[in-house]
Amino acid sequence: MKKYLFLLLFLFQLASVRSQVVVDLAVPSMKLSKAEKSAIPQIAFDGIDLKSVLFEDSLDALDKRIPPRFGIVREVEIDIIKDGSINYGQSWTQYQLILESKEAKSINLNFNNFHLPSGSRAYIKSQDSKDIIGALGEHNNKVDGQFSTRPVTGSSILIEVYVPKGSEKQLKFQISQVVHGYKELYSKSKRGFNSSGSCNVNVNCPEVDIWQDLKRSVVMILLSDNSRRCSGTLINNVREDSTPYILTAEHCPTDNNSIFVFGYENSSPNCQISADGNLNKSISGAFLRASNAFSDFELYELSTKPPASYNVYYAGWDASGQAPVTSTTMHHPNGDIMKFSQDYDTATSSAYSPPNNNTHWRIGSWNVGTTEGGSSGSALFDQNKRIVGQLEGGSANCARDLDDYFGKLSLSYGYSSAVNEQLQAWLDPDTTNTLFIDGFDPHPKSNNHDVELSYLGGVPGFTCDSAIQIDVKFMNVGNDSLTQVTIEYGTNYQYSNSISWNGIIKTDEIASQQLPLLPLTSNDTIFNLRLVINPSDQDTLNNSIIKKILTNLDPLYVHLRINTDEYGDETSWNIQDTGSSFILHKGGPYVIAPDTSGYTYDYNLCLYEGCFNFNLYDTQGDGFTSNFWGRGYVLITGPYGDTLLYEANFTGSQKTIQFCVNDTSTYLVENHIEKQVKLFPNPIRSGDRLSLDLQSKEDLDIQLIDIQGRVVLREESTQFIIPSSLRNGMYILEIRDRDGLMAVEKLLIQ
Repeated sequence: MKKYLFLLLFLFQLASVRSQVVVDLAVPSMKLSKAEKSAIPQIAFDGIDLKSVLFEDSLDALDKRIPPRFGIVREVEIDIIKDGSINYGQSWTQYQLILESKEAKSINLNFNNFHLPSGSRAYIKSQDSKDIIGALGEHNNKVDGQFSTRPVTGSSILIEVYVPKGSEKQLKFQISQVVHGYKELYSKSKRGFNSSGSCNVNVNCPEVDIWQDLKRSVVMILLSDNSRRCSGTLINNVREDSTPYILTAEHCPTDNNSIFVFGYENSSPNCQISADGNLNKSISGAFLRASNAFSDFELYELSTKPPASYNVYYAGWDASGQAPVTSTTMHHPNGDIMKFSQDYDTATSSAYSPPNNNTHWRIGSWNVGTTEGGSSGSALFDQNKRIVGQLEGGSANCARDLDDYFGKLSLSYGYSSAVNEQLQAWLDPDTTNTLFIDGFDPHPKSNNHDVELSYLGGVPGFTCDSAIQIDVKFMNVGNDSLTQVTIEYGTNYQYSNSISWNGIIKTDEIASQQLPLLPLTSNDTIFNLRLVINPSDQDTLNNSIIKKILTNLDPLYVHLRINTDEYGDETSWNIQDTGSSFILHKGGPYVIAPDTSGYTYDYNLCLYEGCFNFNLYDTQGDGFTSNFWGRGYVLITGPYGDTLLYEANFTGSQKTIQFCVNDTSTYLVENHIEKQVKLFPNPIRSGDRLSLDLQSKEDLDIQLIDIQGRVVLREESTQFIIPSSLRNGMYILEIRDRDGLMAVEKLLIQ
C-alpha cells in the first residue's frame, strides 16, 4: 500500500498562512465612491450538488489509492483586464473583480497567465476582509506564467490589482481554474495539525537534537488546489550552488503549481505540543526535472530559490548502494507538523512491487515513531545524515510499526540514459562521478566553537550482552577548527566515562571515535552521551543524545524455526513484549525458494521471564499455507525443549500468537494472571487520581513511562494523582515488587 495523500484539505491559520512568497506593502491610496464600489463587476457560479459529491467521496474512500477531495475545480477563462473594473488614480491604475461560488466554504485560484509588472501589488480578500492574500508582486512571477493561491474563506472573494502608471500593458492576470471548496478548512478537523497518531515523535524532542540541521531541508507538498499532501526534501548537488531541487516520490500527485512549505513544525523546543506550527515559509511552483516509477522518485526544481529568511538546508546524499546501518526520516504524517522516525537496525535490500527485486530499502520496524499517509516522499537518511532513498509506501502506523519501503537513491541515480529518468544529470551535472556528498548550509556559521554529534552506533534497543561497543561520529559546525573533543558517556543519566579525541577538524569535517567496551547492569535503562570542547561549545543542543536501552543479564534462550513457502520474500515476523509492545527481535523478508518446500531458518533468541507476542506477516495477504506455493510453519521451543508455539495455519496478511516463558517451565498466557493488575479509571484524565488493584502492596516501585521511554512519574503508593502537566496519549505503567517485575500495563491519558 502506498502512502497516498489521504486528504485534500489543509489547516490554515488565518493570520499567518501563505501559499506563496508575499511581501508586506501598504495598499496604495485610492479612494472610491460608494457608486464605484457597487459597480465592481461580479462573476457568480452556481453551487454544487453536495449530496452527490459526498456520495462519490464515500465510494472513493474504499480505495486508498484515491486521495480524497476538498474542492471541485471549475474550468474558466477570466481576465481581470477584460472582466474587471478599471479605476485610474494619479500614480496607480486599479483593477477589481468579485468572484462568487454559491455556498462554498472557500475559494482558491489557479492562473495560466500571471505576470505583475515591477512595482505592482495584488490582493485577494474574503468578503469580510479578514482573510487576505498579499501583497503579491513581481517576485511571484514565473517563467511559465503559471501561479496558484491558497484557499480564502467564504463563498465570495474580491481581487484587487494595483499597477504603476505606464505599466498597464505588461499586466497579465488570467485565471484558468476556480476551486469551490466544500470542506471546512479553518475549523477543528480530523486532519492536519495534531491529527497524526500518538506514537509520532515531535521533531523538537530531545532525541532529535542532533538532526536539527536536516529538518530545515524538509518540505510539505500541496497541489495547486491545496488538495493533496506529501513530504519532500531539499537536496544538495555536487556544485553546491543552492539550486533548489526537491526530492520526493513519483507516486505523489505533484504538479507545476504545487506549494512547498518549509519549517512546518511546533515552535516549542520540547515534546509538549501546545500550538500549531507556522505555515508562512512557502513557495509556489516547481519544474519537474526527472522521475521514474521503478524506484518511485521524482525531482523538482523550485520556481524560486528559498529566501535567506527561510533558513533552509540542502541535504547530502549517498548513491553508493551501501545499506544504512541506522535509518532516519523526517516527515509530515497526515499533514501534521513535522515528525521524526528512526530504526536502529540495518535496512535490508528488498522489493516493494515484485518481481522488481532490490529496488527499495526495507525498514523492518521503527524503534522511534512511525509513518502515515502524507509521509510519502520523505527522505531516508543513513547514519552519515545522507539521503539514500525516499518513501514509497508500506504498512507502518502506530498500531503496526513495521514494513516501510524507500526507493533506493542508488538505483535512481543512474537508472536511465535519459536525463529525465535519472538523478545524476542534475545532482552531478559536471559528471564528476561523485557517489556521495554531505549537506550544504548556505548560511554563515552562527558560532565559532560548535561541535555536532552526527552518528551514534552500537547502542541496541534490547540486549542480553554484558557490554556494548559504541561508535561515535561528530562534525565541526563552527567557524574555528577543533583540536580536541572529549566524549563523556554513561548510563541512567550519569556521565561516569570519558575519552578524548585529538587531531584537527576543519569546518564541516567529520571525525569518528570508537569507545571502550561499556559494561552494563540489569538496572541500565538509558544510555547517554555528550561532547565537550574547549573553548566552550556555543550550541549545546546538537552535541548530546539519550537512547533507551533494555538490558537483560539473566537471559532465557528460546529456539525459533521458521519454514517459508516458495515466496519467502513475502514473509516477516517480530517478537514483542506483551506489556510494553517493545520489539525484541525481528526477521525477514526471506528469499524466493526454487520450489514449494521453501527454506528453513533457525534462530537462538535471548528473552526473559514473561509473555510475548509473535507477529507473523505476509505482504501479499495469502499467508504460507497454500498447497500450490507450499506449506510453511513456525516453531518456538523453550529453554528445556518444550513447545511454546507452533503455527502451521497462517492464511492472511497478519497473525499474532502469544506465548510465555519462565526459568523453570513454560506456561500458557491464561495462567499468567498473577502478573496482572487492574487500573482504574483507565482511560484517565490528567489531574485525576489513579488507583491500582493488586494483591501485594508493599515495597512497590511504580514508574509511569511515556512513548519515548522517559520516566515521567515515580511512586510507591497504589493511589496517586496523574500530573496535570502530562499531555494526552498512551503511557506504560511498570510495577516492580522486591522480587522484580510484577506487572506492565498500558494507561491512556485523555
